Amino acid sequence: MQKIFPEGRLFSHSFYGFSLVNMVLSKPGDSEFRKMAIGDIEKLLGVIEGMVDEEPFDRCKGLTPKGGVILAGQVNLLRAGYLLIGGKKQDVVEHFHKDSRILYDAFMKSSVGSLESYPWFIWPVDNICALESLRLHDGLFGTNYIEAGDKWTRWMSSNTDAESGMMVAQISASGDVFDGPRGCALSWSLALMGGFAPDFAGSQYALYRKN
Repeated sequence: MQKIFPEGRLFSHSFYGFSLVNMVLSKPGDSEFRKMAIGDIEKLLGVIEGMVDEEPFDRCKGLTPKGGVILAGQVNLLRAGYLLIGGKKQDVVEHFHKDSRILYDAFMKSSVGSLESYPWFIWPVDNICALESLRLHDGLFGTNYIEAGDKWTRWMSSNTDAESGMMVAQISASGDVFDGPRGCALSWSLALMGGFAPDFAGSQYALYRKN
């Protein structure tokens, strides 16, 4: 299964963690569930962080961030969620600070506002979790990493598909478009873009429904 869907193990862990965060935030008075969720997310973080040494992310160790943006972004967003629901482990806080800075610097250096998922491969959708984690870092610690999200949004909104006006799915590091709008990428993007790019998310959702 891992060969058929290389990122499947990551998604199985990270999406479970994201669902726990959402459930805690929807039931703020349930202290027992919060305690359980915090413990589970601590375990999930340990597993996901170790995936940098496993297929397919081990081929991305030379990238910035290490392991590629899809792995780094999802683990950083899970750290943000952990802190939002009251997690206190200091090593999680330290990793969140360190990796958020690495992500921010890498985004600001990118000419297209997106980072590589794998060497030479850029899918803007894979950057969404990383960008949302930076917005949450701003809210928790007063940084100004939203600039990375603004840069991503400017590039994406200026390079939409000519026919539909929707976001493209794959680009090169120099800005060439390799693949136009894809439903799976748009669905995932729209689920999280409302945090760091609310206006662009709204306009893209309208086009998503139309098309």
